[in-house]
Amino acid sequence: MGTGRRWDAQTIKSAAWMGVKRRLCFFEGEHGKGSKTNWNMIQYRLLHHCCSIECDHRRPRVSSAAPSQPDDGVLCKVYEDLDESR
Repeated sequence: MGTGRRWDAQTIKSAAWMGVKRRLCFFEGEHGKGSKTNWNMIQYRLLHHCCSIECDHRRPRVSSAAPSQPDDGVLCKVYEDLDESR
């Protein structure tokens, strides 16, 4: 099971909204009673409208629960957080 929050991602040079970044923390055990593990995942999802030449520069209206379409670009980074201070 994983939980996380979402950030809208934009390009640095043009401030155009291009995608969504979501960080997930993984837990072991039952929903609501699990213990947090050291494993995390960051998901980067490219918004479909930014694949075109005429990209909409307004903030995207994307539901955090919206399913990815087959033509969406998604990249995930899975890593173990070895920082003991957290």
